[in-house]
Amino acid sequence: MPHQKVTAVLLRFLGEAGIYFPDRDAIRFTALSGGDALDCFVTRSALEVIGCSQSDRPAALIARFQQNRALIELAATVKYQRSPAGSVIALEAGDLQDLSQDLTRRLTPSRPGKTFDMEG
Repeated sequence: MPHQKVTAVLLRFLGEAGIYFPDRDAIRFTALSGGDALDCFVTRSALEVIGCSQSDRPAALIARFQQNRALIELAATVKYQRSPAGSVIALEAGDLQDLSQDLTRRLTPSRPGKTFDMEG
């Protein structure tokens, strides 16, 4: 049985400021995959997972986006790797909740009180 080579899909994010789009109630930012530009949107529901509220104005949403940009870009990368078809990545609340649960599981020691295990 031939082996298939699996290549990780890497996104490169432009450092531009996020732009609020009222029709989507989301902030847009841009990623590059190879030579293709991808529009990425992080919705208000996703931003609420990281501390925004329903009553926050666009400036507050953009500020929270900037404060958590690394996490949001990681979530966009994970979502894109799971389904790379299309030129738009839309992050919803579940995308950030799933990612934070994955990170918590990876960073939690298998036995409380131990940070590493020498047995093996």
